[in-house]
Amino acid sequence: MELISIIVPVYKAEKYLCECIDSILAQTYENFELILVDDGSPDISGKICDEYAEKDKRIKVIHKENGGVSSARNMGLDNANGEYITFIDSDDVVDKQYLELMYNKLVETHSDICFCKMESFVETINDKVKNDSFEIFDVSDNNKNKFIIDFFGGKYDYSSCGILYDRAIISNVRFNESIKNNEDFLFTLNCLLNCNRVSLISNVLYNYRINTSSVTKNYIKNFFEQSVAVYNELDEMYKNNRISKKCLDIYSCRSSYFIINNEMKYQNENYKKKIKEIKSSTFYKFFNLKNILISFPKFLSKAKVSLFWMRIKLHLY
Repeated sequence: MELISIIVPVYKAEKYLCECIDSILAQTYENFELILVDDGSPDISGKICDEYAEKDKRIKVIHKENGGVSSARNMGLDNANGEYITFIDSDDVVDKQYLELMYNKLVETHSDICFCKMESFVETINDKVKNDSFEIFDVSDNNKNKFIIDFFGGKYDYSSCGILYDRAIISNVRFNESIKNNEDFLFTLNCLLNCNRVSLISNVLYNYRINTSSVTKNYIKNFFEQSVAVYNELDEMYKNNRISKKCLDIYSCRSSYFIINNEMKYQNENYKKKIKEIKSSTFYKFFNLKNILISFPKFLSKAKVSLFWMRIKLHLY
């Protein structure tokens, strides 16, 4: 069995960290190293990490100054020794077969990446019925564009978690530490662009916690500026023929929806000025019905109603 590196960034995680680590140590696939990156956490998370490392030699703890989740994940990547790599967030929980099933499918299908199904929970995880169905996508030059368009459209999860990566396609990819929103999206996209084959299995193996006090439930500061930074990176990919114009249009449409909704919902000081700035940006010209239909396939009816009223309200600014 090949060594798998599990990278867990840790910051203010004392409430749920033990539950996360225990789910990893219960894995049926035992040949792994667990890299816990304490990102300058001000609570006792670092101490918890050290206590676990004393009990299990597979655990490696790295203490660093706070630099954000991307910085912590990059530190983990720089210290990983495994032939395969996966990321788990410190408040999430994985099934005991998380590594085994994804590793077996990745090797069996000669894939570069394997996705598993992810589901959310608040405090209690419901047992899920597992099955062995899976899909394989050859993402050679002939059909890579369609696969990447589907990724932009939300057919596959943007998260860097819930994925097992072959080290070969991840070796030169790192998280952009200057971007605080959509950093997962950019990282996963860059990995997918290096792939020749991708596997997706239907087993619910990764459970991510919905934190009711999370920043994603509140106003996101500098969301527009961060979205522009991501757009600029994607524009460079387009200019270098790595992604299509349709991908860029879909991202612009989705970003317009979310950043406008961020301003309208919370209406902070100068929000009208911010909305006018957004409407005059490169993003907004792609905020049309055609791109809306492509960008929101999973919740189209709900999105259409929401977007309809949003467009009416936007005429007021």
